[in-house]
Amino acid sequence: MDTLIGMYQDPNDATDVAIGLMKIIDTEASISWGQEIYKDANGSATITVIDPDENLNCNEVEYVPVFIIVNPGSWNPVDGSGNDGGRSPTNFCMLLRTGGVSGALPGDAANGAPINDAPIRWYNIYNADANAADPIHHATADGLYYIEYPVVGEDNVTFFDTVQSGGITRVLFYAQETGVSTGVFQLNLNSILTDLTFNSLNVRDVLVAYYLDPNDSDDFKLATAYIEEKQHSITSFTDESRAGKDLFWLGRDPVYVQVIDANANVDPCCPEQVVVHVCDPHGEDDAEWLILDETSSNSPVFFTFAGTQLWPVWDALGVGLANAVGGFQLQADNWKLEAFNEDDVYVRYNDVYYQQPNLATGAANNDIRLGLGGLGDSNIHTSFPPLITRGSYNSFFGLAPTALYAGVRVANDVSFDIMSIADTQVYDGSSVNMFFLDRQGNRVSGYMNSDCVFIEVVDPDQDEDQHRRERIDAYWDGLQNVPFGPAANRDFGCVLGERIEHSVNALLGDTNIFNDAPNGAPNQVFHYQPKLYVLNPRSGFWAAVDLLETGPATGDFVSVICIDLTNVYECVPQLGVVPGDTIVAFYQDPSNHSDSAMISIKVGIGGGGTPPSHQSTTMFVDANGGEVSAYTDAEMVYVKVIDPSHAGGEILAGALRVEGQAFDLMAVDGAAATFITAGLDLGLTAGQVVTATYSDPTDLTDLSSDTITVIASILAIDSFYAGPNPFETEVTFGFNGTGVATTMSVTIYDLAGGIVWETTQTDVSEITWDGHAGGGTPLANGCYIYAITATDGTNTFDGNGKVFVNR
Repeated sequence: MDTLIGMYQDPNDATDVAIGLMKIIDTEASISWGQEIYKDANGSATITVIDPDENLNCNEVEYVPVFIIVNPGSWNPVDGSGNDGGRSPTNFCMLLRTGGVSGALPGDAANGAPINDAPIRWYNIYNADANAADPIHHATADGLYYIEYPVVGEDNVTFFDTVQSGGITRVLFYAQETGVSTGVFQLNLNSILTDLTFNSLNVRDVLVAYYLDPNDSDDFKLATAYIEEKQHSITSFTDESRAGKDLFWLGRDPVYVQVIDANANVDPCCPEQVVVHVCDPHGEDDAEWLILDETSSNSPVFFTFAGTQLWPVWDALGVGLANAVGGFQLQADNWKLEAFNEDDVYVRYNDVYYQQPNLATGAANNDIRLGLGGLGDSNIHTSFPPLITRGSYNSFFGLAPTALYAGVRVANDVSFDIMSIADTQVYDGSSVNMFFLDRQGNRVSGYMNSDCVFIEVVDPDQDEDQHRRERIDAYWDGLQNVPFGPAANRDFGCVLGERIEHSVNALLGDTNIFNDAPNGAPNQVFHYQPKLYVLNPRSGFWAAVDLLETGPATGDFVSVICIDLTNVYECVPQLGVVPGDTIVAFYQDPSNHSDSAMISIKVGIGGGGTPPSHQSTTMFVDANGGEVSAYTDAEMVYVKVIDPSHAGGEILAGALRVEGQAFDLMAVDGAAATFITAGLDLGLTAGQVVTATYSDPTDLTDLSSDTITVIASILAIDSFYAGPNPFETEVTFGFNGTGVATTMSVTIYDLAGGIVWETTQTDVSEITWDGHAGGGTPLANGCYIYAITATDGTNTFDGNGKVFVNR
């Protein structure tokens, strides 16, 4: 979903600047095994990946990477020794972080195979050699990745029967596109055992296939298959009520996890605990080990009663970790989840015990002496991963190798769930929810020299706390927007030094008019380039823009600092415009860096403006051009504009904006200077307020607008009322309900039953009476009876009551 932005400046007119936006198409992938249960591990298997956006070349058959791990997380890292729990990957998240083990050098029982220590950051097959698990200088570099399983003879909690005696096994495979330009990819295993390089697999072993889109790290999927039987635990993401949930909003939704596993209910008298591993496989790879409590004694259900906070990787205020730049706040093992919008996150459960060893000697890259006490301490060198133990035996050493120790309840009971992070786009490929505003907060399509600039951005996913107004800082990334942001090559002041153009693109500007860029960290080079800014490409003057939410839970953000276009006083910060300049504004979402937008606006050339006799008028009308005061939710919208300055014209293209969309106005035959839209299907809803704004294409100072309210198309009345009651000068009769009465009548009776006043009106919801009789004579103080009838032609409602005159 990346946004591409193009900017052009007329070489013969520096005020003439145009921008263009384009969105990269994004699709969500799926992955599946041909069967859920394979009766014979010697048999064949097929894995299918459907990902249309990986059809990069419509003229060739292509490939995508698929990782396969057997019973992930069911063993301890094979390089563990003493207090060092080891770092050799046991699961997909560890594989991403370490790059796996060398496929060229055999492992051994004492130390295991060398770990690559190179995180996997690029998965495309066309870059495989440069990202090979084997160092590129080794002759055996093959672009594949490997992990090391424990084997017979090694001290671990379970073992695997692999073809390679040291347990080193290939985990990366390539699925081939089924045809040119299909976007469907298949990996065919002729023999599960042979192709995965195992001699044998056990009944109920779990085969897990992982797919991470090579060009979209937030698109992650996994699929499981089983050998001979499926009798496994159930793991799921939920809300606080334990209802399944697969879509979470950053900041708003705490994350809960539930595990159902009868085997884990070992002690029927006391509540117990289990542990799950949560991983975000996006390029930043957040990972957390969370502890779940049994919901009650003798229950198979375990739950995270305290929800885990879900935070953005980048804080919108630009306040991150103490040792990080800008708002970067990703930290593994802190019992918080940091993610990007659109990310896919998975949780894994293994039916095993976790504890600490008795040994207290030896250096450790992964110190496991604290056991589960080492979780949540923001230190990936303590119990990361925690040690799987052997039930009543605490010692890391001293037991002969056994397939399943008492502490590993079911080594091949592995279960998963996956959830996604919600996302909205300011620019979605068709419309931009970003606007220029005037001083009153109205959206405008043009400025004059005397105006100042305000910005509005509508981005609901940045509403991360629905109980407070939030802020997005212009420098949320710590001044790193290089080379896409404007540069601060000279200070703004009364005397400006010689202009030093932007080193990459002269159109991006070189002078920060507020000189407000934060100071950089010691010994770090900063270019003072913001993520949110307003820019005059001709003068090179720019200003960073902070945005404040208009109210809790609105997702609507506006700037509150007036940025002058020009100023009659010297040394005052301003964008240095001249009539005809183009001003641009840029925004990038802190929680989704692919969500970027840029808008532009012209500064009027002037020339005396539009004479009062030529000012435009805008109004909502019906299909015949008659002005209306309201629409029903079933009607089409029509807008009429009268603009004498365009008398004789045939079309005003894109001159009208309604609900953020531009529409053409066509000339009305026989009505000079009058234009009207075609019927607009806006999907109206009752209670909606719609505004239409017209901007004269040849005079940006000539703006006119109209606002209208949408009412229900079907009349539905709960009750009638009269108020105020008693009344002195006039009373209003109306109804509580929805819709408009095509015909509504009110009749007033005295207490003797005589009619003293009556009226019938059309297309109304209220009728007012001034307390006079039909002939205009004021009625005496006292009580009167009223009767009301309202109908829309199909539904009719009647009501009556008493009303009191009290002058």
